[in-house]
Amino acid sequence: MLPIQYFHVVFTVPEELNPLFLQNKKVMYEILLSSVSKSIIQLSKDPKYLGVGQTGFISVLHTWSQILLLHPHIHCIVLGGGISKDKKRWVSCKKDYFINVKVLSARFRSIFLKAVKALYRERELYFYGKYKELNWKNVFQNLIDILFSKSWVVYSEANYSNAKHIFDYIGRYLQRVAISNQRIIKLKQDIVYFRYKDYADNGKGKVMKIEAVEFMRRFLLHVLPMRFVKIRYYGLLGFRNRGEKLKTCRKLLEVKEDELANEEIPETWRDLYEFVTGNKIERCSYCKKGRLIYVEKILPYRLARVP
Repeated sequence: MLPIQYFHVVFTVPEELNPLFLQNKKVMYEILLSSVSKSIIQLSKDPKYLGVGQTGFISVLHTWSQILLLHPHIHCIVLGGGISKDKKRWVSCKKDYFINVKVLSARFRSIFLKAVKALYRERELYFYGKYKELNWKNVFQNLIDILFSKSWVVYSEANYSNAKHIFDYIGRYLQRVAISNQRIIKLKQDIVYFRYKDYADNGKGKVMKIEAVEFMRRFLLHVLPMRFVKIRYYGLLGFRNRGEKLKTCRKLLEVKEDELANEEIPETWRDLYEFVTGNKIERCSYCKKGRLIYVEKILPYRLARVP
């Protein structure tokens, strides 16, 4: 991590778009991710807001709410600045301030809806069942008008006491879908009990109980299309020449080599797993205390050939 501010930015869409996401998952999630990236890149390059030549950020797609309903949104970890257009200096944003969320919201809404309308014109959006009426142009245009009239919610917060906290927060959800095992309390008489936070009631912890079939239906809403990549890296944090780009950033930020030497960098894949998830891969998943020791690889059982 660079010795700068990092920002946690969340982009959400109105619930009126849920039918489009439900029946056109792959293209709609692609539009969502690309609209977020274009909004950040365009505004960060604008001299009125940040005026950098290139910044960097990581986007992660989430599709669920606390009670497992469809709620597509994007979590972003964004650098608090970037390299100038002439690549000779580091440009920092204001303290605890990235880009005005209202400006981000308006740009995001415009880019997103423009892309949705283009897909509709090209007949790449499909509607079935009770949403079949969206195939009519006047009905679809009415939906677009409603969405344009709304203020889309974009949330931005500077790093907490330490930028690592943002990575830890996002990292907990990277390999998880919809709900963790710890939130599920019990299954009794085909009723699932699980914990959730009610943000409409000041984030109070509550317990919800729903039928097992409904629980499974909600969970399956969040299975992504095959080979869909939900984590994207952009700009200075993109995979291409990332080492060289970060080296240039450290040089412009005048980071000393001895400061880098003090960073705790995971050495093995086991260390990296513990760093990202907070769990040791050798810890017994049953008792949570014992240590698993590799003995041998058990090959798949094969039936003997019948003569």
